[in-house]
Amino acid sequence: MTLTHVTVILRTNVPPESIQKEFLSKMTTFVSNLFGAETGNVVVELHTNIQMMRAGSTSPMINMNVHHNSDKVATAKVELAGSIAQFLSREISMPFDR
Repeated sequence: MTLTHVTVILRTNVPPESIQKEFLSKMTTFVSNLFGAETGNVVVELHTNIQMMRAGSTSPMINMNVHHNSDKVATAKVELAGSIAQFLSREISMPFDR
């Protein structure tokens, strides 16, 4: 049986003060549950204060890269992306489309 490993790299233009202290642990638990991975096999990186522009706007936004060895993503990519976007929108108070 292959253990699922997941790395999530988040970049945002919001300052660190805008991110709740518990965000990284909440994100780790969320990703662990979403991919069926043990929390010890999940890495979450958060980079704040990044200069970013999307669609000509520098409004608060987040960009994410997900690296994994799970077959689940191949079959449920759209649902996983939507779940992650909803979680980030709720936890960081950022519009869903940003």
